[in-house]
Amino acid sequence: MGLFTNPVVLNNGTARSFEYVGQTLDQKAMVGNYIESAAGAEIASKLVSRHEISTKTYQRSLLQRTVMCANTAGILKPITVNLSAAYDKLHESADVALELRLMAAVLAATNFDANFIKKLI
Repeated sequence: MGLFTNPVVLNNGTARSFEYVGQTLDQKAMVGNYIESAAGAEIASKLVSRHEISTKTYQRSLLQRTVMCANTAGILKPITVNLSAAYDKLHESADVALELRLMAAVLAATNFDANFIKKLI
């Protein structure tokens, strides 16, 4: 089962549709993959969720966005953005959710992205 409805439309100023490709499981993690098929193969636009399963007491989860984007020279180079959470498995899920919402509020704060990219904060 995926993290989002399938397909999921996300908006960063432009509506983008991501399709759930599937889930893989290895000895360390459960990984979910989403692709933006309308973006084209050379752009490699995707979302990956990764939940470590190798430890009994600690949970680590990662949501990663990667995309190939043209730089100022017009050359495609990767951009990767990560959101991760690490917590004791005995924590209440509501407590972890509150901290995730706080980070979402940080990201939504006025001028956060510009200030963060300019290393002002």
